Amino acid sequence: MLALWQASGPLGVGAIGDLLNLDSGTLTPLLKRLQQLDLVDRKRDPDDERRVVVSLTERGRSMKNDAAGIPARISEQYDIDGSTAQGLIRDLTKIVESLTVHGSTFR
Repeated sequence: MLALWQASGPLGVGAIGDLLNLDSGTLTPLLKRLQQLDLVDRKRDPDDERRVVVSLTERGRSMKNDAAGIPARISEQYDIDGSTAQGLIRDLTKIVESLTVHGSTFR
């Protein structure tokens, strides 16, 4: 959902997979579930029938404001302040980038 909220418009499944480091075999069931919950809409690209484009529904867009408070609730629950969380994210990003550069992937 975050990838779609941050995008300026609909995204292809491949683009979402690239952003999240997930392959289509993992991503497709998640997107199907989000569609069943009326949070996203999946449609074939009319210019390229092989490509599936994902967009937010009105319900999916409306969840963005509710989700804004999640990081604060996680911080409270696990007693992690913002700077510690940012450091963890930075360190994990470096690990993922290092693994990707060296030929390892999570796919």
